[in-house]
Amino acid sequence: MNSFRSSEQARIDRKNTDRKRWLIAHEPLCIFCLKPVSGGEAELCHKIRRSYASSYYTREVIQTMPLNTGLGHHDCHVMFDDNPNQARYMPGIGKILADIERIDIDYYNVIYERYTLIQ
Repeated sequence: MNSFRSSEQARIDRKNTDRKRWLIAHEPLCIFCLKPVSGGEAELCHKIRRSYASSYYTREVIQTMPLNTGLGHHDCHVMFDDNPNQARYMPGIGKILADIERIDIDYYNVIYERYTLIQ
């Protein structure tokens, strides 16, 4: 089981490396603040947390799905993950939530209220 898990993670890592390289070349914007991000400072970010177990997709699919990934500044990424009260004011949050809703409605329903101004 461990070797399967490590080979699966190696596949995921390769796909994500390719995705990050593509994004840097073609869409070098932070998905959170919508400002340019350079290759050296860019992080590959997941809109749906990598630890989430989707009932719709396998772990590999959810972690490598283009709609679920984008570039981000480190500080923006940390704010999105750890501080929804501040992240809700980020210019890209509406698109991120719309993408999450399209990907996995169950996850969207869990996190929606944390990231919206309507409370």
